Amino acid sequence: MASNRNIAQELINKHNIPVQHGRYREDGKWYHHLRKFPSAFLDSNGYVIFNSKEEYQNCVFLQFGQDVNIPKGISAIPGYKAYRDGTSISRPKSNVQVRKATFSEGGTQEIVLELQKRDPKLKSLAIEKYGLSCQVCEFDFEKVYGEFGKGYIEMHHLVPLGVSKEERINTVDDVAVVCSNCHRVLHRNGKEPIPIEQLKAAVNKQKNK
Repeated sequence: MASNRNIAQELINKHNIPVQHGRYREDGKWYHHLRKFPSAFLDSNGYVIFNSKEEYQNCVFLQFGQDVNIPKGISAIPGYKAYRDGTSISRPKSNVQVRKATFSEGGTQEIVLELQKRDPKLKSLAIEKYGLSCQVCEFDFEKVYGEFGKGYIEMHHLVPLGVSKEERINTVDDVAVVCSNCHRVLHRNGKEPIPIEQLKAAVNKQKNK
């Protein structure tokens, strides 16, 4: 039986997915951490690409811990693509009844990640200047989610922090406030984010259709 690693590489090669490597899980609900970018999570029906570490770490659909948990599966993530030829991979059922299967979980595992340093004061100033509505699509979390979304918005660096490992001085003019979906789309090209005004124009064009 092929390993998940081999299945991932087979699918990447077969469908010419433009990534360095990927992780495969049949149900798309949990994976080991991604290390190289661009990379992808794959399931039995499709895949989703993360072009940069920042895009990966900022994805609100991912729950980071010992592994990466995705309760609704990767098919719920914007940008998920089905395999072009309708490929669907399923593994044969084990002869061992599911109710008798046992799994070892819990404990701890050390994971080392390089994270870009951020100053929460800058986000506070950005909210004070720009408000809590997305500067691209005008989405307001509180208007949609009520108390659960009150005060929430994401901060987008116009020049990604990941372009250099050196610290740099940023001001409120170097950032914008955006919703989770727009933030993901802004970074889908990798190291060079889509300009705010360009994406805003695209959104307005769609609204006026």
